[in-house]
Amino acid sequence: MKKVIIALIILISTGVLVATGFVLEKQDAEKLELQIQEGTVKTRDFTQAANRSLPRGGVEFSPRSGEFQILYREETDSFLISIISSPFEEVRQQAEGEFVKTLEISQEKACQLDVSITTPHFANPEHSGEIFGLSFCE
Repeated sequence: MKKVIIALIILISTGVLVATGFVLEKQDAEKLELQIQEGTVKTRDFTQAANRSLPRGGVEFSPRSGEFQILYREETDSFLISIISSPFEEVRQQAEGEFVKTLEISQEKACQLDVSITTPHFANPEHSGEIFGLSFCE
């Protein structure tokens, strides 16, 4: 934990200078701790690389190619990777690679996280309706 000292200096309309300060305890700003059954997994703060925030807490981070989306749900510390292009296996491999790269974790650590991979019918009809895990964890 790092301590951050914040000082506030306020000039009140009477011309009196008031200064106050307080100390906040905060985690390393570049790391997140995600809850898993056996404790936590530390990742890079991927929320900083997000394309957008989700309405109920969480973020989406997706590549410009538009071949897949990665969603993080804060309330459950879970990830949903949606493959929206084909061929399914090829794009799945790219998405999984981007996932571990963005979080800056090993495949072993990634396997400890709650990750679901799906695809819509329009992109991959033969795999739609199925829920997959990370291929390197199976």
